[in-house]
Amino acid sequence: MKKICSALLAVILVALPLFGCGANESEEAPQQQDLPKVSIAADPEGAIEEIYRDIDIKEVAVADDDLMEDTLGFDLWNDIEEYYVRYSSGRYGIADVYIIKPYESSYDVVRENLETIKLDRVRKSESYDILDSHKIAQEAEIYRYGSYLIMLMLEDNEAAMEIISRYIPSTET
Repeated sequence: MKKICSALLAVILVALPLFGCGANESEEAPQQQDLPKVSIAADPEGAIEEIYRDIDIKEVAVADDDLMEDTLGFDLWNDIEEYYVRYSSGRYGIADVYIIKPYESSYDVVRENLETIKLDRVRKSESYDILDSHKIAQEAEIYRYGSYLIMLMLEDNEAAMEIISRYIPSTET
């Protein structure tokens, strides 16, 4: 009987390391699930609202299709996917913000049009320098930010850009 118990104990001791005493190998460790990617939607309109919250210049208007096409010369049908523009008359100073999402194929055309608008503002403000309009027009900045072209013609372009960066992701496509 002792021999049988010893043999049985030996079999158990040999078999125990083979099977282990933990979880089955077929059970996998819990996989980390990929968290859904949260994309921050661009809110150009919110950016413009915040920029103009503290700007006190008369005759600033929201650009409509007629102004964009007839006055500013944009081809909305072929070149621009969406736009958010506030445009001042210039009689009480300059405070313009253009946030335009061109079709990728029209990027250069839209940028060139913004350059033309800037040069026109510089030329017109030479004869009337109301509230530093001429300097503001000369220092207007045009740049690409995400999938948008932006032109800032403000007294403080840097503060406006900081606001825009909170409302429009730089990797927006």
